[in-house]
Amino acid sequence: MSTRFSPNLLFPLGLIITEPVTNSLKHAFRKSGSGRIRLSLAREGAYWILVVRDNGTPPADKKSIFDSTSLGMMLVLNLVLQIGGTMDTDLAGGTCFTIRFPHETASDIGMQAGTA
Repeated sequence: MSTRFSPNLLFPLGLIITEPVTNSLKHAFRKSGSGRIRLSLAREGAYWILVVRDNGTPPADKKSIFDSTSLGMMLVLNLVLQIGGTMDTDLAGGTCFTIRFPHETASDIGMQAGTA
C-alpha cells in the first residue's frame, strides 16, 4: 500500500506513534529484556486504522496508562481527538493501541494547509 499524508497530519501521527513505542521500550520488556513492537496502518472503508502493539508485559490496568502523571499519553489522546479519531487500548498479550481516524481528515488537513 502506498499513500500520502499532509505534513499537517504527519506531525500529530508521528507523535501519536512515538509515545507508545517509547513506553514499550521503557516499560514492556523489563522482565524479558527483549520483545517485539509492531506498527500497522490499514484503510478500512472511510477510516485509517493505525495499530501500535507490543508483546511485552502490559501495565496493571488501562487506567494507569492515562493517569494524570502520564503527560505523554494525555498528549497522544488529545492529538487523536484533534485528527477526529478514537483510540482503543487492549492489554491482552501485551499493550495494543488502535487509533481510528477518518480518511477525509487526512485530506481536510492537507487542504487547510494549502489554503492558509
